[in-house]
Amino acid sequence: GPASILYEIAEAGPVEITVYSVDGRLVSRVYRGQSTRGLHRAEWNGTDSRGKSVASGVYYVRIENRGASASTKLLIVN
Repeated sequence: GPASILYEIAEAGPVEITVYSVDGRLVSRVYRGQSTRGLHRAEWNGTDSRGKSVASGVYYVRIENRGASASTKLLIVN
């Protein structure tokens, strides 16, 4: 099912949110665009780039903003 990704941006600017499998494969590009500073929520519908539902398991969400990046684990249960 869908997963909410909460993130905080220190400085307004371009943001890219991607989801990777544990083996480092790009699964989905959740968001790419401009973001204001502050707390935000992005929704990932649990599908890959082809629109297919992903398998249950652990995924990594990567958030990039102005050259800085942070990763967090995400557990999907389908």
